[in-house]
Amino acid sequence: MSKVPKLSFFVISLTLFSCIKYNSLNIKSLIIETQFSGDRVVFADLSKDLLNQKIINKNWSRINSEKSMPYFRLKNNSGKIKGDFIYNAERYLIVQTNNGNLFKWKYNPMVSRSLPSHLATLSAIEEAKLFIGKNIWLNEIHSDSIFINNSEKRFKKFDKVMVLGIRVFQNSKTDMPIWLEIDTSIEHNAFIRYNGKFKTELRQNNYYKENPLKKEWSKTIIENLKKKKIEYGMSFEQVRVSIGNPEIVNNTSSANGVSQQWVYGKNLDEKKYLLFKNGKLVSM
Repeated sequence: MSKVPKLSFFVISLTLFSCIKYNSLNIKSLIIETQFSGDRVVFADLSKDLLNQKIINKNWSRINSEKSMPYFRLKNNSGKIKGDFIYNAERYLIVQTNNGNLFKWKYNPMVSRSLPSHLATLSAIEEAKLFIGKNIWLNEIHSDSIFINNSEKRFKKFDKVMVLGIRVFQNSKTDMPIWLEIDTSIEHNAFIRYNGKFKTELRQNNYYKENPLKKEWSKTIIENLKKKKIEYGMSFEQVRVSIGNPEIVNNTSSANGVSQQWVYGKNLDEKKYLLFKNGKLVSM
């Protein structure tokens, strides 16, 4: 009689294991490939503020579990994006870590189709490493989401600095979690967020790959650029160096040549319009 309960327990256990195994395999077969499928990623280290946010700790879970996975168990891990999975009308990004475990991140595709800001792609990390040992020229340094200075050295726009290394870290809900470590020549170093590709519209560049202040430009123009001033006759490049990239560029052609209208500012009461004709600023 004592063998019957043991046998029943074995059958129940085998059935339960088979169901779990089937569900796991079934989920894998339902993963949808996206433009991110196959990308290698690293779970970034996070600032205290981000690490304590509920969404970071609530939205990650194992693929076959509803229980949330605290982010501190995932940070600094690496893996590969498998694709998307839809379950109970929710959409998830699926990442398989190097140990073979599958994790899902719940997101709203109506809001974003980009990767969560705490995932760094290996390809972007390798691109950032190409800057090590090279000089860059600073641009945007007035926000701690772009520039982190742990030293007593004071930096300013257009300063030439050398890149010593990279760090995978996130302190913002946007932008790539990759930073270039720059030399301060003193005890502690500073970091500037990796740009990615050079931008010409919408977003500003955190730094320049080459000296933005050209030798052939007059001293007057260079002084104006340092003060973020613009004047008639400036070129596209000079205006970008002075006040950054426009939100919108409108191109028009006529018998008198090619003209461009640059629009700065997102809100109507903040908008600023610049007009270029044949590459020179003629109205502002």
